[in-house]
Amino acid sequence: RLGISWWGEGTIDTIMRYDDATWSLMSEAGCRMIFMGAENASATTLKFMNKVLAPETTLLMAEKSRRYGIIPEFSFVLGNPPDPEADIEENIKFIYKIKEINPASEIILYLYTPTPGDDNMFAMAEKAGFKYPETLDEWVGPALIADIVGSPRVMQVDDQGHVKRVASGRCWTVRIGGVRLVILALPLVYLMDE
Repeated sequence: RLGISWWGEGTIDTIMRYDDATWSLMSEAGCRMIFMGAENASATTLKFMNKVLAPETTLLMAEKSRRYGIIPEFSFVLGNPPDPEADIEENIKFIYKIKEINPASEIILYLYTPTPGDDNMFAMAEKAGFKYPETLDEWVGPALIADIVGSPRVMQVDDQGHVKRVASGRCWTVRIGGVRLVILALPLVYLMDE
């Protein structure tokens, strides 16, 4: 015994396959937290992300890690197409479930950004009007900055090819397990103790 605490990372489906003896050994060896990508509360969105994980497995992980005194640190991607606002609301409700099962759970939030290669989701973002800037001026111009500040999920292009805002900025505030969570329409998330 070295008397150290340590943190690890892995996939939920892999770690859930560990037997009870392995969980006990991890806990006894000082494992205090494991980072895992829960990704999303929706089975459909997980499928679009090419994930084999089921949301129910994330809930089981929250419970199992509580039993062994290991804090699960779950990451989520919010604001996914085709309905970014509904996606955020569904995930916040799911996070409440996780916190009910294991109040020690830590939650890391990311906002969806369209990237080529994610097939279905990128196609949905393009259908909603997303288009990457084509010139350096467009990448650094006020239209793109205003859009990122306003709503990074869905962008629309005007007749001149300039990115314009589809929706005004949003801010969601929720309380989860005594923590106020403020999600801005930026790639930023603030956790504030109450």
